[in-house]
Amino acid sequence: MVNFFLIVDSNGTIQKVKFRSPSRNIYEGQSLLEILDDYTAVKVLSSLQRGPVRDNYDCFPLYLKAESSKMARGSLYLIKMEDYTIAMGLSGRANRDPVIKELIKAYNEDTKKRIKKANFILKNLNRDLQSKLARDSLTGLIGRHQFMVGIRSMVDSDPDKYGIFVYIDIDDFKEVNDTYGHIGGDQFLIEFAKRLKSMPLQNGMIIRIAGDEFGIFLYGLKSVDESDLNRIWEMLEEYLLKNPVIFNQIAIPVSVSVGMTLYGVDTDDVKKMIDYADFAMYQAKRKGKNQFQRFDKEEYKIQRVMKLQSKAVRQVLEERDLYHVYQPIVSSVNGKITAYSALMRTNNNFFRDTVDLIEHAFRENLYLELDLLSFNKLVQEKEVSEKIEDKLLFVAHGPYSLYRNSEIQHTRENIFRDRLVLEIVEGQMAKSEDIEEIIRNADEFGYHVAISGFGTGVLDDLGMLTSGPAFVKLGRKISENLDKDERKQNKVKKIVEYAHIQGTKVVIEGIETREEMEMAIELDVDYLQGYYLGVPAKELPEEKIDVKAEIIQNRNEILARPEKKRIEGKK
Repeated sequence: MVNFFLIVDSNGTIQKVKFRSPSRNIYEGQSLLEILDDYTAVKVLSSLQRGPVRDNYDCFPLYLKAESSKMARGSLYLIKMEDYTIAMGLSGRANRDPVIKELIKAYNEDTKKRIKKANFILKNLNRDLQSKLARDSLTGLIGRHQFMVGIRSMVDSDPDKYGIFVYIDIDDFKEVNDTYGHIGGDQFLIEFAKRLKSMPLQNGMIIRIAGDEFGIFLYGLKSVDESDLNRIWEMLEEYLLKNPVIFNQIAIPVSVSVGMTLYGVDTDDVKKMIDYADFAMYQAKRKGKNQFQRFDKEEYKIQRVMKLQSKAVRQVLEERDLYHVYQPIVSSVNGKITAYSALMRTNNNFFRDTVDLIEHAFRENLYLELDLLSFNKLVQEKEVSEKIEDKLLFVAHGPYSLYRNSEIQHTRENIFRDRLVLEIVEGQMAKSEDIEEIIRNADEFGYHVAISGFGTGVLDDLGMLTSGPAFVKLGRKISENLDKDERKQNKVKKIVEYAHIQGTKVVIEGIETREEMEMAIELDVDYLQGYYLGVPAKELPEEKIDVKAEIIQNRNEILARPEKKRIEGKK
């Protein structure tokens, strides 16, 4: 009786179970070698990996690991096919029957005949298919399935020469189809292809890549430069664009966006060459159409990174891969921690810090989604809300109405009420009236507003300040080397003076040295933030006693100067 009938690969892994006795626990994905005794398994593996043998089958005594007796329980036949092996296990006396062996031989011979017949049919079908694919049926140009072969053949024939690939896309071809129907569209493409073929090209291949996209590959040049690309564009203007296409006595203008790349200069890889030209074509289309663009590798790298960044932002949102770290904001008067800045972090290695993540979210128009996730995560961090006590918590927020932030609406009476400072980032995207609306909203919800990136020149600083934010934050661009840069010192001094008139407090970020800190105190900045004051951490940082002492000492020294005429404790 047949115990099992299996299809296995060269490693013995069972691909299919055609039959097995009910008592045999054999399944797909299992290794045939696992159910055999070790000695037989070694022999079977050797046979499987040796390939075809005489009569195309091998036979072994069949011992199963599950059997207690060491005596042979039957025979194992391995019937070799081209891509797989049939493993047939026969138990009892049946394996001694010569009829079984003849059956195996007959099965093997019949299978070989069927394979030979199938291969013959496939070969003929492939030959017919290749002949059909060699030329595009509509335009008669080389088709998309063959042009790679043709290009490689040209390159291989003389690998030391240079070439140019021209990627051509017909502008607004969809409108031609929509206006004149597919018949009109087909006639347009046929005429377009005729014009391409009429161009006086030497060692050139003209291709219909797909739909309304065409290509020209020129090869065999001793050198290539920008002048060659300009000559090709002039030729395209003369032969393709000069005259409209006439359909049913209607003149249809021709416009194309073209990308060009140099084989042997930009790349020596055929696939990359086509990809580069395609990229350049889209650059031409984005710049206004009906023009050509030379491939720019630096721009290509930037765009490629931007695509990866776009994917990374979406991945952060989809996986909710966001958490906060907290950095202290200390008083410039007494060195005490008066607030914390909740900085967004992610495990996604694509983003260095909060600013990096926010910038990419804004670019992808996903900042609202990022805001919602940030607030949702923040509300869940209840231990933080308990530990900050009466201190403020700064958290990044986009320059849009709070009514669009459902997380804020749902938490009007939340644990951070009267302590949350919405730090408006990317403020250059908002007008002063937008900021005024946010400030009105914040008052209604019981929050405060800070404007980030203040004084860098990218904001309407005066307009933003007159809107009455509770805080403005000066970034690292201003705090860096503040003690050495008199121009920056004058700027900070003016901002502080005007802000205080408005009742707005000034926070300076990015303080990394004692000298920068002392100069900020000298300039009457209200609050200090930076690595010198405390590094961001998942747990709320404690006050740094030594830094606190430095601030108090520095403040006392300033107050002791009679010319300053400062009033102690005015803050």
